[in-house]
Amino acid sequence: MVIPRRIQIQTQTGCNGRCIFCPNEAFIKSHLPTGRMSTELFKEIVDKLVEIQPHRIMPYLQNEPLLDERLPDLIAYIHSKMPKVTTLVVTNGTRLTNDVGEALIKSGLKRLKVSLQSLDDEVNKELMGYPATPVVENILGFAQLLERYGSSMDFRVS
Repeated sequence: MVIPRRIQIQTQTGCNGRCIFCPNEAFIKSHLPTGRMSTELFKEIVDKLVEIQPHRIMPYLQNEPLLDERLPDLIAYIHSKMPKVTTLVVTNGTRLTNDVGEALIKSGLKRLKVSLQSLDDEVNKELMGYPATPVVENILGFAQLLERYGSSMDFRVS
């Protein structure tokens, strides 16, 4: 039996970006059902994953994961069941406020990547649907939070 080492769990649909390289626009136009996974279902999935002990769990897929305000609690639940698992979130950074950042640090999140296509506001707006400057400010603020908390989280901007 092949055991998956990396698991992605999309907790909700939707994104506040409109990236030209992302399939989200096609999803919106498809009129497929949208919504949010129940916390109970998320916990049931995580509880079953304990049996196979994946290397990495990524609670996102084709969405902006920080739109789900439950995310820090969901990550904390993952780590309560599998303390050694690597959790990874990739975000567009628009919602990476100090409050959200602090909650992510406290959740035990192991890796966070912010996707930013350009430092130029207009270019980033063309590519992703929003200006770069607020995201850069969020990135710098989060880096300061990591330092303040002495966190060893793997934080990257790509």
